[in-house]
Amino acid sequence: MTYQIGNKSDTGKVRKQNQDYFGKYGGSYGDLLIVCDGMGGYFGGELAAQIAVESISAHFTDLGEDYDPELVLKQSLLYAQNRIEDYKIDHPEVSDMGTTAVVLLLHEGQFWYAWVGDSRIYLAREGNIQRLSTDHSYVQDLIEQGLIEPSEAATHPQRNIITRALGTQNFEAEIRGPFKLVPDDRILLCSDGLHGYFSDSELLRFLQLEAQEACNQLVDEANARGGADNITLQIVRADHIMSSSPETGLKKYNAITLALMGLTVLLFTVAMISGIVIYSKSLSTREQLSLSAKNKHVADSLKAARAEAEKFKQDEAQALKERAQDEALAKRRALRLKREAEERARIADSLKKASEAGGTE
Repeated sequence: MTYQIGNKSDTGKVRKQNQDYFGKYGGSYGDLLIVCDGMGGYFGGELAAQIAVESISAHFTDLGEDYDPELVLKQSLLYAQNRIEDYKIDHPEVSDMGTTAVVLLLHEGQFWYAWVGDSRIYLAREGNIQRLSTDHSYVQDLIEQGLIEPSEAATHPQRNIITRALGTQNFEAEIRGPFKLVPDDRILLCSDGLHGYFSDSELLRFLQLEAQEACNQLVDEANARGGADNITLQIVRADHIMSSSPETGLKKYNAITLALMGLTVLLFTVAMISGIVIYSKSLSTREQLSLSAKNKHVADSLKAARAEAEKFKQDEAQALKERAQDEALAKRRALRLKREAEERARIADSLKKASEAGGTE
């Protein structure tokens, strides 16, 4: 499965600081998208969101293709919780910081998702849209208790109170999956600064656009409608399923084995030709004439043998080409991992400098 992925984050029209944070990552484990909405005063919310995104992604870094997605999602969110709590212990000036989180994992044509707080995930499929997450919020509790209607939630005076978040005592995330991806599916992850301005039908209309264009237009429209909060979103569009060809005999042999097989065929061909020449010279004219029909059969066999040798030669070239591609892919993956490690180091350094600046103040 291939994807289009778009994303955007904006401070909005009212807030002076963007406390949202997002990340997009990829590896042998698949593709990982995260959106976090931080809270907790000056610097606190921004730090919590950054720590959460970087911690969740770091937990996936060394995974291979074979793992338990649900378990790893749970562990990654717990790791983020512990990292935030540790930071709060060392920096009491941000002891009230926390963050929501919504996470999407794409792997082998399936997806899993997790969330805590009121950041949301939506699925648009075949002209319909469905909210996959349920807000961990005070107004959602009122809806479930039948005390208010869903239409009242958007304007309720206590709509911003959340009941779960990373960095708080009630941090348990909900995890769902696996679900099959269908070509042309659209998946939206967003903070409440976006979804608070749109109905489901409006979101569905924007999601028909290309992924990045949809992100750009949704942010612009949210700002036009007030932009009272930070606005962050990521959109994935599933393009198509990559067809995997059946495993051929070529996969079972390395280049050396193929070369030896090809050499064997060539030697066999040479031996047949030599034998025919020697044998022909020892025959009488009558026997040679009677042999002509047999020679035609042998010639056909030689032609088939040459064709087989050529096939092995082509297979050998293909094997060498695939090995070179695999080595190039490994180099690119190692370079990407190095860059991600450097980026995590940079963020850690920025967090340290921010905390030192906060301590100075």
